[in-house]
Amino acid sequence: MTTEQAYGHLNPNHYTIQVLALTEERQLDVKNYIHHIKGQQPIWVNWKKSQGYRWYAVIYGDFATKEEARAVIDKLPTAVRQQGPFVRSFAEVQSDKQTDVFRLR
Repeated sequence: MTTEQAYGHLNPNHYTIQVLALTEERQLDVKNYIHHIKGQQPIWVNWKKSQGYRWYAVIYGDFATKEEARAVIDKLPTAVRQQGPFVRSFAEVQSDKQTDVFRLR
């Protein structure tokens, strides 16, 4: 699906957490991360071209505030936190038009 189809309906003032970014798709890594991330928040996989590379990123959740998203990072399993997850606004995610998105959960 396109960026618009995946994120267009979401509030651009909300936040999400990028939990993984790789320059190649490794399904095993994604399955391991999703297995560790509990709850019902949505998870998306996003493929895009940036800095001459094709990036594969996983973003997690829809949070009303940046503080709420940061608090969730602190509660993520160690295996996920070790990859350096960070908060992104949906405005930023929605502005990236050169992506292919797949919703995993």
